[in-house]
Parts: sequence; structure tokens; C-alpha cells
Amino acid sequence: MPREPTPPTLIAGPYAPPACEPGSSLTCKRFGPQTVGGFTAAPIPWPYAARIGGKPPLILCGDLVRAIRTETAAAVAHHWGVSRYTVHDWRQALGVGRFTAGTRLRWQQLAAKKLTRDVNRKAQAASVVARRNNKTTDH
Repeated sequence: MPREPTPPTLIAGPYAPPACEPGSSLTCKRFGPQTVGGFTAAPIPWPYAARIGGKPPLILCGDLVRAIRTETAAAVAHHWGVSRYTVHDWRQALGVGRFTAGTRLRWQQLAAKKLTRDVNRKAQAASVVARRNNKTTDH
């Protein structure tokens, strides 16, 4: 799937990380109580769990949960610095369906663009046909 040229917009922001620091505890909606290991360097810095080995997971809490329930997968992936697959996994874990308010809005925007393109193509095709018809009747 091609990437969008501009970062996906958030429809219900702003979003802010929870007030915490490394070593403090947060409750993750997926894994329960977690010790904060640090913060990501993503556009929206987010606390991740302290883990030994492997990539530590982000702690699903607060505004991140709100964003998962509201925004497009592309927007969450971009702003929290994760893959769309990870967002899909989070949605499943939180019981969020495929369509969120952000997803519905994005589909409406894309449908409007496609409709405009289709109308313009049909108008251009009609214009070409009209010019051809005029040339054949001008003899």
C-alpha cells in the first residue's frame, strides 16, 4: 500500500503522554501494571515498559487508548512511531473494530476525491467525443 505524502492527521487531538517518569508504574490496558522503562522518540513521545530483551512494548493507557479507538491506523502508527500491524494488534486487544471515526472520515475524504476525479474524467471524455463529432459534421 503506498504511503501518503503528508503525515496522517489526527482528528481528535491533541494527545499527551501520561505524567510519569522512568521507574514509575502505569497500568497497561493489555498487560496490566508495568514499570516505565523510558519514552519513545516518536512524534508523540510515549512511555514503554521496562523489559529485558526484545523491543519493549508501549504502555497502552490514557490518550493512546483514546487515539486507538478514534483515529486511523495510519495516524496512530505515524504519531506513535509503530507499524500499522501493531495498531491492528492493539485494536484487537482493546476490542476496537476496523472502522473508527477517523477511518470513516478518511474514507469519506478519499471517496470525495475519487468521485471528483471520475467526474472530471467523464467530462474530459465527453469533450473529446463532442470535438470528434463536430469535426465529422463540419465537412
